[in-house]
Amino acid sequence: MKKIINKFKLYLYFILTIIISNLSLSTFNNLGLSDNITKIISIIIFIIFFFIAGFIKGKNIDKKGYIQGLKVGIKLSLILFLLSLFNYSFDIKTIIYYSILILAATLGSTFGINKK
Repeated sequence: MKKIINKFKLYLYFILTIIISNLSLSTFNNLGLSDNITKIISIIIFIIFFFIAGFIKGKNIDKKGYIQGLKVGIKLSLILFLLSLFNYSFDIKTIIYYSILILAATLGSTFGINKK
C-alpha cells in the first residue's frame, strides 16, 4: 500500500502545483500583471517542477536516469495535455513546449542519479 501511495504522490503534487499556480497567476493577472508575463511565469514554474520531479525519480533509481526522466516527463506531459484538452490548439509552439518539459524531466533525472 505504501508503494502505491508513493507512486501517486508525484502526480498528486503535480495536480496541486497546477491548481496553485493557476490560482496565483490568475490573481496576478486580475491585479494588472501582463498576460505575457503570467504565461512566462507559468512556463518557468512547470519547467522547474518537471526538473524537480525528474531529479527525485533519478535519485531513487540505480542506473539509466535518462530513461526514468523520459518516463516521468512523458507521463506528466500527458496529464498536462489531457487537462488542457478542452482549449487546445495543436501547433509547433505546443510541441516545443512539451518537448522542453520532457527535456527538463530528463535532465533532472540525469542530475538526480549523478547526485547519489
